[in-house]
Amino acid sequence: MKIDSGTYQNKFNQTFTSIRVVKATPEQVAYFTKNFKDFCNNNIVYRADSYEQTNFWRQLKKIAVIEKTSQRWVINNAIQHKLIDYDTIGNLPLHVFTGIDKVKLAFYNLKNFVPNLIRIWKLAANAETENFPSHLKNAKVYKELADIDVPKFNKFLKKNNAKCVTFDEFINEVKAGSLNY
Repeated sequence: MKIDSGTYQNKFNQTFTSIRVVKATPEQVAYFTKNFKDFCNNNIVYRADSYEQTNFWRQLKKIAVIEKTSQRWVINNAIQHKLIDYDTIGNLPLHVFTGIDKVKLAFYNLKNFVPNLIRIWKLAANAETENFPSHLKNAKVYKELADIDVPKFNKFLKKNNAKCVTFDEFINEVKAGSLNY
C-alpha cells in the first residue's frame, strides 16, 4: 500500500487558527453580537485595534455614567480634544479569539500586565501636569497606553496566524461551525 505523502503532509501541516480580524461596520458588529450571543459569550469578541484599546473604550463609557451624559457626547468630546478622530470609530476591526487562542491572548495580557501597569503610572503622572479636561484624563492615559501596545499586539496576531476576513466570510465560518470554540 502506497501512502500519498502530499495528502498526508497537507492534512497534518496546515496552519489552523481561531483568531479572526474581521473588517466590519458598527452595524454589522451590532447585528453579530445580537444574533450570535452564544458564540460571543463563549469566545473573546471585541471591536478595537488591540485588546488594550478596549480599556480606552470602556473608560469612555464609564465617563458617560460618571458625568450622567450620553456616550455620544463623551465620544464627541474625545474627538474635539483629539483623543480619537471620527474616521477611527467606523474603521475599528472586530477581533475574535476562539479555542486555544483565547488562552494565548490571556497569556499575552498576563505577560504585559506589569509593564503596562508601570506605563499607566507614568502616563497618569504626565496627564496630571497637562492642560487637558479633567474628565478625559483617565481616557487619555488608556488611549496612550493602547497606542503604545498596538504594534506589539499586531506582532502577536501575526505570530499566531490571525486570519483577516470580511464580515460575510466570518459569518459563513460561524454558521458552518468551522471556528472551534
